[in-house]
Amino acid sequence: MKHPLGFFEANIVASRGCIYNCAFCAAARSLNRDIKIRERTSDSLIKELNDISKEFPSVTSIRVLDDLFLKSSKSIETAIDVFQNFDYSWRSMAHVMTFRNVSENQLSRLKDTGCSELFIGIESGSPNILKSIHKTHDVEKIKFNLTNVLKSGISLKGYFIYGFPNETKNDFELTYQLAFELTEIAKQYDVKFRTSVFQFRPYHGTELFHTLKDEGLNEEKIVQVEGNDKLSSLVGRLQFNFHSGNYSKETDELLQNYIYKTSNLTSLKQWGI
Repeated sequence: MKHPLGFFEANIVASRGCIYNCAFCAAARSLNRDIKIRERTSDSLIKELNDISKEFPSVTSIRVLDDLFLKSSKSIETAIDVFQNFDYSWRSMAHVMTFRNVSENQLSRLKDTGCSELFIGIESGSPNILKSIHKTHDVEKIKFNLTNVLKSGISLKGYFIYGFPNETKNDFELTYQLAFELTEIAKQYDVKFRTSVFQFRPYHGTELFHTLKDEGLNEEKIVQVEGNDKLSSLVGRLQFNFHSGNYSKETDELLQNYIYKTSNLTSLKQWGI
């Protein structure tokens, strides 16, 4: 597949399932207790990458699509073991806590295998919101872990969500400030920090979906998805700008403005692309 930036990239999946329990996610462990987490072996991944190199010689980049290919120090060693056999540039999802016990040496070796960018679900900079959605709510730890990644020369893409139930302007501002700080830290180390920002939607079957339903909200309203033309015009993209209501304590206008200005922190234009 040709990436919008001009290079050819192939996608692979290295695992299924999740060890975490995010309240907004249908893959939360508490919702899938009877489904075993499955992880492919290094040999299996190496074989697939060899097949890609033979069948698609124009491919120069690999993207690992599953959320937890990189979830711990041990899994980072697996990634190093796999990708050190190839000349690919590669990108992957990871968790904010993946790097809590990872050394500078490991991160340096990870970069040397061609790891160019990691995708991190940060979601919020508000400890109260992070706690309510069962994410790591120590914001200083989040900054510390991600700073170490940026310091190693690996770029990051951070995913943020605005509009969680009962979220306030102060929560919005804390999220914006975290995104801003990470952007500035990336500049210090001459790497990129991209933001990808969304409006909260209560996906069917998730913990937050059931909470809202139990609070008396009509299920049809919760699952009714609508496009957001105003937000699309603000952020300059058509995809992803849909919602099923505003569940925060703030106005639609304020919510959309925070989505816009957080998205605009790291637009492609400011990178000269």
